[in-house]
Amino acid sequence: MRIDVYSTTTIGFRPTLTAVGAYLAARGIVPSASVFCETVLAREQLGSTSIGAGLMVPHYMASGFTPARLVLVPIHADASWAGLDGEPIQLLLITCFDSAMPQPAFRDLLRALADPNNGARLIQTPDAELAAVAAKMMKMEDNNGLN
Repeated sequence: MRIDVYSTTTIGFRPTLTAVGAYLAARGIVPSASVFCETVLAREQLGSTSIGAGLMVPHYMASGFTPARLVLVPIHADASWAGLDGEPIQLLLITCFDSAMPQPAFRDLLRALADPNNGARLIQTPDAELAAVAAKMMKMEDNNGLN
């Protein structure tokens, strides 16, 4: 499991996904920004991954994707798109994984986010500490991918 933090001032879901995709593609993690963006958007068409209170948990799923990755994207724009509850999205927690390989850490993260206090804590965490706070929520004792 790897954790990346990619903060942005980009406004809009698609432009934000494209920017994150370019970041991941430049590091050889995904094939291209467009493949990343279209894969996430196709999953989002099945149902929104907005979980309320400014949080959204989109998925990038690709066969053979390893190691699993969590990309935390704090949105530092003056305006953002609204989640299902009408609140502006402030933090994307993009899970990247092979759907054939269960990810207990992601399950733990979603359980932790069921408590709105945890979501608020993540949103308020400075970018430099965000990966460590998320890793604790995922109950990861050893994460060699913090950056």
